[in-house]
Amino acid sequence: MEKPTYPLQIFFDGACRLCTAQMIRFRERDKQRRLVFIDISSPEFKPEDFDLDPDLVQKYMYARDAHGRLARGLDAFIWIWQALDYGFLPWVAGLPGIKPVGKFFYRVISNRRYWLGKGDKNACDFLCAKEM
Repeated sequence: MEKPTYPLQIFFDGACRLCTAQMIRFRERDKQRRLVFIDISSPEFKPEDFDLDPDLVQKYMYARDAHGRLARGLDAFIWIWQALDYGFLPWVAGLPGIKPVGKFFYRVISNRRYWLGKGDKNACDFLCAKEM
């Protein structure tokens, strides 16, 4: 997987407490301002404006680099981790034996994100979306 070009547009579900809390952590770590956060739960968001499939954008987090290339799910996280200099984590997550397992766990978590966000004491409350 090629390294992305910056800035990265990150399409995340702002109605999900778990997702929003994670994006806030990413934003705090983004000292070089490589990430641009786009809340897909916003009434102004139109997936077709970004050439995104309306159904898939609800299931997966997407990232688009400066050249218009898309990554979704675990691949989007790998791009984010590269942008935020997470050391060897993006490399390990991309290994042939690790990546399929990571994609499986991403799908499991993504499908249960609203339920998981309710029980996460560290996840911000719904008002934290205003910080994004």
